[in-house]
Amino acid sequence: VNVNASSDSDSGCSPVMPAQGEAEWLYPATFPLASILPAFMGTNSTLPRCYCSFIMVRPMISVKRVMILGGSGAGKTHLTMKLSEQFRLPRHHVDQLSWQPGFIHRTAEELDVLTRRIHADRYWVLEGGHYETGHDRAQRAQLLIWVDPRTIVQTWRVVQRSWRYHGKVRPGMGEGCQEWFGKRTVEAVTYARASRDFHRERALDIIANAPPSLNVLHLRTARHVRSFLRRTRALPDGPGFAFSPQPSADPRVALGACA
Repeated sequence: VNVNASSDSDSGCSPVMPAQGEAEWLYPATFPLASILPAFMGTNSTLPRCYCSFIMVRPMISVKRVMILGGSGAGKTHLTMKLSEQFRLPRHHVDQLSWQPGFIHRTAEELDVLTRRIHADRYWVLEGGHYETGHDRAQRAQLLIWVDPRTIVQTWRVVQRSWRYHGKVRPGMGEGCQEWFGKRTVEAVTYARASRDFHRERALDIIANAPPSLNVLHLRTARHVRSFLRRTRALPDGPGFAFSPQPSADPRVALGACA
């Protein structure tokens, strides 16, 4: 059955049908009856636009460029590493781009150049802020994932990673920028809590102004993240993945919160 699936292009996502044995079924269905039955009844058939309540296959979305937003300790790096390892997507971290040895921060102009160079590539997963180019990133991305756990979860994760990587450079951080459990942990926790609203406001702004073709996921818990990863499949023809979206009552967050 042709459900108006388009071929993949650099302009956005394309729906693909699950491979044999990977079909997922919905009840009730979330697609209009009028868009499915004409394939069986002929193109001249007319049907009322209503939503049906029978079982049907859920299409999947093909993704090769992912932007991940969220505050400090939200879990952005963990998810980026998972997607990169499983689906061969080159991974990039704004913290890694921003910080040079000795915690010397690059200028905003330098980060503009570095992030836009990544945006121009065909395959990537890029996590972090530098919101100066966030809207440009949303124009190129095929999926935006907003990782948005509770404050207490973010705080615990910041403490945990400081202890785990004490004296080492944690994943996603710039070379020569070691974690030190102690005073810097307190500073990191203070920053994570103080900047939480700032990061949430920037994420909401980017989502509100993103192109309609950009698919958005809002992941608030570890269960949401696991649910998303379970619904992903590697693309057979190169880097990237396909996944089956959950319906959402929010028309802007088109793929739902995985709740």
